[in-house]
Amino acid sequence: MSEAVNGKKLWGEDYVMALVESMGGAQKIVDEMREYEKIADRMLSEWDSLMEKYPDKWVAMGKEGLVSVGDSMEEVIEDVESQGVPEKDVVIEFLDTDPPILIL
Repeated sequence: MSEAVNGKKLWGEDYVMALVESMGGAQKIVDEMREYEKIADRMLSEWDSLMEKYPDKWVAMGKEGLVSVGDSMEEVIEDVESQGVPEKDVVIEFLDTDPPILIL
């Protein structure tokens, strides 16, 4: 059974189309995803130097480079917001020098 939101079936085609349009349209969503991917790629390419400079810290990377470094994710988010940078425009990662071992 699906719920209705504002008279539109949840996850029905009309609802999804209205949601996409409320977010600026499909092309805007794709463009934002590509921009986020570029930032994530930059974070990955700078990972080793970031680990060397900021071990066991939280970091936020934006389009222009490093935006914030802190001891907690909350601290980094607050700093990013105080700079007027939308959280959606940064990649936030913890530079863990002792990550858990994954056994697959």
